Amino acid sequence: LLPEALEASIKTNWPTALYLNPTLQNPRTGTMSLFVALNGLGVPCYHMKSLMMNTLTGRGDFEMWLQVNELPPGSPERLALLSRIFEGYEACCDAPACFVYDDLMTLYPEAKVMLTRRDATRWRHSVRDTIFSMLNMQAMPGAAVLMPIHRLIYRLPVLGSLSLGAVLGTMVNRAGLPFARDSRLQDFASEAEAGRIEADFRDWIAEVERRVPAERLLVLEAPYEDAYQKVCGAAGVPLPGRPWPH
Repeated sequence: LLPEALEASIKTNWPTALYLNPTLQNPRTGTMSLFVALNGLGVPCYHMKSLMMNTLTGRGDFEMWLQVNELPPGSPERLALLSRIFEGYEACCDAPACFVYDDLMTLYPEAKVMLTRRDATRWRHSVRDTIFSMLNMQAMPGAAVLMPIHRLIYRLPVLGSLSLGAVLGTMVNRAGLPFARDSRLQDFASEAEAGRIEADFRDWIAEVERRVPAERLLVLEAPYEDAYQKVCGAAGVPLPGRPWPH
């Protein structure tokens, strides 16, 4: 935790880019596309998927994110822990990384910040028709067969005596929610909540645009036709001869 050690760690693990998406309960903002694109460009990217895989293989990311949640924002201890989490990566996207973007901007002052924007109504419909519909398994055809299998998988021990369900549930509630807003996935099924959810989505984007200096902010606008130009420019890599992943 010495300043010299923190500075040395930052210089060793200097990221190319950070990435922000609107809150843990508001998915469908292009994080997996960006994750695939960056890794395909040779830029190792940290994603919620990385957190889960690193936890299951014993790297300790889950426990480290819980510790991050307990430390004061901007504190040397928290910055040092975040530096450990992102060791070996040059970019990050998705939750929970996007919820500590103030810390990451301090930790990596040369990194660009990429923010995706898309139409709020189309985004809400996408969440409703994909993520929410998958979570609402009881309403799916064949639920009588799927639900027992789902429950069995979530009871499998994966971290000591903790089950997969316990790990994922704690990961969401402890490592993500303290940084998130009030929208819940269940709300996406209610048209009565549509206005509030879309307003929260737009407010988050506007807040990021206010807080991130213009020279550091890269906005990726759906359908991301010029995303590779912006991302490759930030990462300092040549353009690939393939379309943006979806």
